[in-house]
Amino acid sequence: MEFRANKRIKLSSQKGPSPLDLARTYCQNYVDPPGFEVKTVNDVIGEGVFATEPFKKGDFLLEYKGDLITRAKHARQLEKEYEKEGQGSFIYFFKYSDKSCW
Repeated sequence: MEFRANKRIKLSSQKGPSPLDLARTYCQNYVDPPGFEVKTVNDVIGEGVFATEPFKKGDFLLEYKGDLITRAKHARQLEKEYEKEGQGSFIYFFKYSDKSCW
């Protein structure tokens, strides 16, 4: 699992940057914001990213770099395949631009 080392990004704004501005800055500089660590969950799941500090609703967390599945039928099919293989399902469900994604 790739996790980019934290580096402080200097942002110029007296009020503070908006969450969208923060997201753009971190993504354009290919770094993740502070407040996360990679830990091994177990031998089946492998590694996961965990928060090391609390976040507020609307805060930018991390940029998602995985496959984006936009059809529920395909997501359910993948879940069944993972279950047959004894892997369990580690699909993350979220909304993006008013669309359900997996």
